[in-house]
Amino acid sequence: MPKKVHGFTLIEAIITMGIIAVVGSLAYSTYQSQALSSRRSDAKIALTASAQRLESCRARTFQYIGCEGFPQPSDQQYYQINAAVTATSYLLIATPVAAGPQAMDTSCTTLSLNHRGQQGATGLHTDHCW
Repeated sequence: MPKKVHGFTLIEAIITMGIIAVVGSLAYSTYQSQALSSRRSDAKIALTASAQRLESCRARTFQYIGCEGFPQPSDQQYYQINAAVTATSYLLIATPVAAGPQAMDTSCTTLSLNHRGQQGATGLHTDHCW
């Protein structure tokens, strides 16, 4: 009578570990992508708040000059907010902090907002930045 063997062969174990490794790497890359995307909200909030401060100052002084307070970090400190200001216009630009986690975001390298409310971005996939 043949002896019944219980357990897994080495090949079955290696194949299982390979499948787990592939699924794990896909899950991790998706997580990284979603984390980068969600941290962009820090830049959007900072740009909008800065635009509100500039508009409020312009309502009092009738110009944007003298209203600056830039550069400044965003609330979560993932981005640095810079501004190019003239008497009648401004351009706010959010750039990722060099040593921060958003520096790896190549899809949306910078985000911008001007005095007309026009939103802009630079990077590889700018259509999904805002």
